[in-house]
Amino acid sequence: TFRLEQNYRSTKSILGAADRLIRNNLDQLKKNLWTENPEGEPIIVVECLDDRDEGHTIVHAIQDETIRNKFNLKDFAVLYRTNAQSRSMEDELRRSGIPYVIVGGIRFYERKEIKDILAYLRLLVNPRDNESFLRIVNYPARGIGGTTLDRVKAFASRNDRSLFDSLVSTPEMEGLTDRVKKGLRGFHELMRKYGRLRNEMSLSELVRSLVDELGILRMFKEEGTAEAMARWENVHELLSAISEFHDTRETGTLEEFLEEVALVSDIDSWEGTTNAVTLMTLHSSKGLEFPVVFIAGLEEGLLPFYSNSIDRPDLEEERRLFYVGITRSQRKLFLSRTRMRYRFGEPGIPSPSRFLSELGSEGIEFVESRSAARGTEPHRRTKHARRREKLSGHEVVERADQHYFGDPLPDYEAESQEILEIKRGSFVRHETFGRGRVIEVNGNGENTKAVVRFDEYGVKNLILKFARLRPA
Repeated sequence: TFRLEQNYRSTKSILGAADRLIRNNLDQLKKNLWTENPEGEPIIVVECLDDRDEGHTIVHAIQDETIRNKFNLKDFAVLYRTNAQSRSMEDELRRSGIPYVIVGGIRFYERKEIKDILAYLRLLVNPRDNESFLRIVNYPARGIGGTTLDRVKAFASRNDRSLFDSLVSTPEMEGLTDRVKKGLRGFHELMRKYGRLRNEMSLSELVRSLVDELGILRMFKEEGTAEAMARWENVHELLSAISEFHDTRETGTLEEFLEEVALVSDIDSWEGTTNAVTLMTLHSSKGLEFPVVFIAGLEEGLLPFYSNSIDRPDLEEERRLFYVGITRSQRKLFLSRTRMRYRFGEPGIPSPSRFLSELGSEGIEFVESRSAARGTEPHRRTKHARRREKLSGHEVVERADQHYFGDPLPDYEAESQEILEIKRGSFVRHETFGRGRVIEVNGNGENTKAVVRFDEYGVKNLILKFARLRPA
């Protein structure tokens, strides 16, 4: 038996923590891992306020490392246990204008089940949205096929109506069977019903009720495949995003939520670039390596992943998976957990993962994000804090990563003023992309976007309230 015990990838501090962790598995070949690499920096374990603060903290840590230690974006990997966790990471990366790629998966807002539900919400807001109508009129299946839709389109064109408004005249449409007419009427009545309920229910209640009535979650659960269950969890993550939006905006509307999603989704797809942050599940990370690795969601039920309880073989497999994630890191490792996390559409208070205690304390530094250190209660901020949020254009105004990087808080009021002065032709500086020239400014207020040609990174589309551009 030849034991492969020398590690050529990681620092001593990273390898030591991985070794202490995996020794808790009974079903393993005993090895004494060692490396000739230097001791390296301590592993950072950061406690965040909630999942949005976690994404915010990770993104600012990436920005800090690129500036302080001259890492490239391709040197960073963010790992997580489930695909649904990518949503908060993607949102924060896009808001900060940082390119990223997802390995072995699809971007959150591009996943079919997410686009389907968003199409329902867009049609609620705008009944003349024919594209959304065509996407969902037969989803879930209502027996409405292509021939039927051709007849609806022809009727709508002749009468200068939207496709949805044309359904009022379903009895007048020729060539439709009674079953098809029933399906069209049912869809029309469903949308009209939720159009009325918009004034009677909170946003999160409205969407949750609609998803429940559509039976989408039930359909995925009955299918029971791994792919269906991943879709089921993604839908729950969208419900979590809506609940988070509702809880952080006292008067937030469905229109505002869809506008924010559109702004987040509209930023460059970044395809074709190699200098981008990598996002992937722990399963997808096997065999890869990165100078800097973040592993998010170190909480019971998430990592290790389970519903109510977990037996020893499954727990040991989860521990092996975490071990794989740790040993993807060459130089720096960050682990994060939250005090509150939205799961299955509801806020919950998770317990720290048992794996954190199994890492021991040698070569590990336990810290808090700025928001967690200040004890800010998630989604229940003071009027003064909300005013600062409005000025900064961000829900968590505290620079969460700066708690352990040591930089002072920025002056958000001065920063907001600088954003207002950005005009076409002006030279600006971005934390990640460096110096650039503004070639176009579109929109107004919180929706203002700028097209900037950067000296090194080319043309990028940025949302001004998130980009924090400075005059160059």
